[in-house]
Amino acid sequence: MTRDSINSAPTEANRAKHFVAFFKTYMSISTVVVASLPIPVASLHLVKTYGAQTKLFSVYTSLFCFLILGFIFFSRHALGRVLFVNETGGKRFVSSLPLLLIFGSIVMMFLYQSLLSDSLTVAKAREQAIAEGGEISSAYLYDLEHADSEDAELALSSGFLSDRDIFVSSEPSTVDALAVAVATRHKMHQWDTATGQAAQDFYSHHIPTVAYVGNLNSAAPDPLNVSLEAIPWGIRLTAYYLGIFAFAEAAFQRLRGRQSGSSIGLAAPKNLAPWFYRLALRADYWNRLPHET
Repeated sequence: MTRDSINSAPTEANRAKHFVAFFKTYMSISTVVVASLPIPVASLHLVKTYGAQTKLFSVYTSLFCFLILGFIFFSRHALGRVLFVNETGGKRFVSSLPLLLIFGSIVMMFLYQSLLSDSLTVAKAREQAIAEGGEISSAYLYDLEHADSEDAELALSSGFLSDRDIFVSSEPSTVDALAVAVATRHKMHQWDTATGQAAQDFYSHHIPTVAYVGNLNSAAPDPLNVSLEAIPWGIRLTAYYLGIFAFAEAAFQRLRGRQSGSSIGLAAPKNLAPWFYRLALRADYWNRLPHET
């Protein structure tokens, strides 16, 4: 072993020691808590989710939050060139960045809740139609399968549930009359669909009312417990859910950086040429570390 290698060993160990200390300071307990927040949120059902997606969301959201944290830490020098700017417009953007990220998280939250509500409507109608049977249910399922847009799926599902509520809430003696009224409306306004064709068959082939409306006493399973493959618009729901926590994690890191005087854990050198920026950051970092005398 040479003398230079013997002398350099303590230096390398000392640098590693300082880096670990710096990394521990950066990775504060609050940072880990925020990145891990999606796990208890999903486990305690604080945000309504499909049962088949709950565990997936716990893993995906925490994973992405830690990946964002790692990206910010290991790209802090490159991000500094963007965030530490002297132009007026750049400063305004950097100052408003936490607010924009918080706004993005709120937008993702509203998009998720809106899509979840529509998704549950479709899932509930589909599960009810499967459990109920009857000509109306079969026609609805066919039309739902061949719908050309999400709005059409939602309209079909809302209409099916509305008709079912009319039948369920009525007296048994009035079901026949209500079936005729519903079939007439379907034949007039949905004549080019399977639902309209079922209404036409109800008239022309004198189908019994029970066969037309199905078993109104059947109980459908909870739509939140449908299988993963049967979740309407499940991919978009996942994207919106991840967006809620991803934007929130990024906003927290930016706010935490501003509170500590820097967005990436290092002070921003001022009035430096871009090509000198990385060298200045390194010098600033090593000057802050305690050195052995």
